[in-house]
Amino acid sequence: MVDFITLAKSVFQEKYNYVKLSDDDKEVNLFRFNLKCSIGELVEIDGVKRKLLPKCHFFNKYSNYDKATAMDMWNEYFTINNVRDTPKFWWYSNANKTKKDDEIITIDKTIMEKFDMEYNDLLFIKKYYPNQYKEQIEVINSYSMK
Repeated sequence: MVDFITLAKSVFQEKYNYVKLSDDDKEVNLFRFNLKCSIGELVEIDGVKRKLLPKCHFFNKYSNYDKATAMDMWNEYFTINNVRDTPKFWWYSNANKTKKDDEIITIDKTIMEKFDMEYNDLLFIKKYYPNQYKEQIEVINSYSMK
């Protein structure tokens, strides 16, 4: 039986080892692999925007598929997109999250609500109008200090 880390290395780095994996190995590790791949694009699900890869949502929504084939689809997806090393998001953990990260997320949510904007709009403002973004942070912090 192959463990999860070996499977991930087979998909991202040592692609020649992927063909050696059994269907059982793929089935056992699919759920966790799919969960790790859920970080991605904004997808609208039941009227709510969530950040997932569309393929991940497909595998979460439908349960009547062959799990080994689904794992093969993930491998093909990363092969076609020329992913030759483990993606940066792969080993991200909430344990690395600091209080500062939580504050930034709260401020970003407040700005999005205040100006009725989507997350992509906020990213645009952060990139092209950093001074205005910083001004809004100061305004929000001045309210929270009272």
